[in-house]
Amino acid sequence: MNPSLTPQQVELLFCLFIWLCIPVLFFGAMGLIWLINRVPQRFTYSLNRWVDKVLLKEV
Repeated sequence: MNPSLTPQQVELLFCLFIWLCIPVLFFGAMGLIWLINRVPQRFTYSLNRWVDKVLLKEV
């Protein structure tokens, strides 16, 4: 059994890899946007206050 791949097999694997990566990236991005939108307002508010405190301390 020859372990080296023929160019046709490499091409097929590359196509499969791309077609698997596109949905994963797409749904990953959508999930990230959904998570950011679902973050509680209180958390973002306290985070903003913390950032303001740190930045005001440094200034």
